[in-house]
Amino acid sequence: MRQLRGLYGPITRLYGQLPVSGVRRIRCTQDTGMRKRVGLTQQALADATSYSYELVASIEQGHRPAKATFTDAAERVLGAGGVLAELQSEVDRTELPKFFVDFALIETEAVSRFAYDPLLVPGLLQTEDCARALISAHCPPLDEETIEQRVEARIQRRLLLTRSPTVELSFIIGETALLNPVGDDQLMRKQLRHLLEVGSLRNVELQVMPFTCGVHTGLNVRAATAAQVAATA
Repeated sequence: MRQLRGLYGPITRLYGQLPVSGVRRIRCTQDTGMRKRVGLTQQALADATSYSYELVASIEQGHRPAKATFTDAAERVLGAGGVLAELQSEVDRTELPKFFVDFALIETEAVSRFAYDPLLVPGLLQTEDCARALISAHCPPLDEETIEQRVEARIQRRLLLTRSPTVELSFIIGETALLNPVGDDQLMRKQLRHLLEVGSLRNVELQVMPFTCGVHTGLNVRAATAAQVAATA
């Protein structure tokens, strides 16, 4: 059992995540209540946070999830004291593909994590541009708003890399993932530099499985498929 703080008292979450509708409904109540408490209109909040009136209204009506950047800005303007930010991870998970939500929830509670990705850079290690390129290649195609929502959710998952208490992370990446171009040369250079930076973290072990390794356990079809699902989610 876990309790989240709300504007009007604690919100109890039993046995895992809140349903998507519940997360957005609670967040709508918090945003609207905080704004009215300090005497701001939706337009005034939009001006103070440098976001559009349409976006503020859409978030308060539950039609659009709040991104972390908006939440940070609203926290400062409304003096929310962390109330809005506390539910942000729940909001981010509502933008993940439905099949991946349970895994992402387990991931937030993990003390260690191992991943083998033969074809793609793991989702936790992708730069924003790399994530956007891969999500944009989804079949069937996604609309621009859904693409950006999923990119945001994937980037927020990267907090696992530097979370306290520390999570022990081990990644084995197939050489193919490093040689198969995603986007242009600049995007790939940035992605490879990012891998070097993440690999230097004390809690991260990063290894590359070379072509010359030949037949190995990771070629098991079921294991490889599960790993690729995690990389593309």
